[in-house]
Amino acid sequence: MPEISAEPEKAGRQFSWRANFATVNGLTCWRVQGSHGYSITLNYSAETLHVSQPVIGTVAAIGRHGACRAFPGSLFTHLTDAPSRISTEGTHAMRALRFERPELMQALSTFDEKLSFQDLTPLMLHHLTETMTQSLYHSAQAVVSAVLDEDLQGRSPIAMALLSESLLLLVLERLTSGKLREPSEPTMRHLRRAVDYMHSNIHRPFTMSDAAAAAGISVRTLQTAFQAHYGATPVAYLRRIRLEAAHLELTSSDNILPVSEVALKWGFTHMGRFAEIYRKTYGLLPSQLAGVRRRNG
Repeated sequence: MPEISAEPEKAGRQFSWRANFATVNGLTCWRVQGSHGYSITLNYSAETLHVSQPVIGTVAAIGRHGACRAFPGSLFTHLTDAPSRISTEGTHAMRALRFERPELMQALSTFDEKLSFQDLTPLMLHHLTETMTQSLYHSAQAVVSAVLDEDLQGRSPIAMALLSESLLLLVLERLTSGKLREPSEPTMRHLRRAVDYMHSNIHRPFTMSDAAAAAGISVRTLQTAFQAHYGATPVAYLRRIRLEAAHLELTSSDNILPVSEVALKWGFTHMGRFAEIYRKTYGLLPSQLAGVRRRNG
């Protein structure tokens, strides 16, 4: 953790401030509300990545790479490897996330093996008028909610691993815009390694970075290989085989778990979406399986 010092916008003023936060596997999420502005100095000695979303009021970041001010309807990403300052003005509320150095560097090395920390745009404002920013905004919102409200790590580590990685990869894609080279040409051997890894570890909370590393290629090359051979992303392929695993468990005569627990076990956190995907794939809702088993039994 960095050394943190804070000071109010104006000394001597009555001030109310509330925050809740939690850390999961190198990812820290928090929500902050305050009646007046304040300034926080962060003394970092290692690379970290912040994503900040103002909900009320404005939030600004100031560091050796410059300054950036965000407001509701925008967000900013902030890479820190030196002391920096985050400040707010007046009544404010914000969501924020921080990825620690090990998770950031692992994702970067597997996202594109030719990139380094220095290739990332250190401070960047993102507007919701841009399609990619909308995906980034909603992904960050979902991660904060999953960590602070839903205890997703405790309920479904499989889903939490993919959700946090999807956000980090979205950020890396945004921060490397214009710097990415064409991904390496994948081979069938690389693809088979990735597919074998997914099937062998289907029950574990692994990420696409793990699958790419097992195949000896970058995440971008992995995405190219899956699109070329399966016409789908690696995440979509993994969702399909985990749906098959959930189906096998739900239709087993030995299963005593309710549908919701089986869905969570295999990484499906939204029961309505799980039911719809299941119906489209298998022709009936998972809630109808008990009746089918009784008729067949």
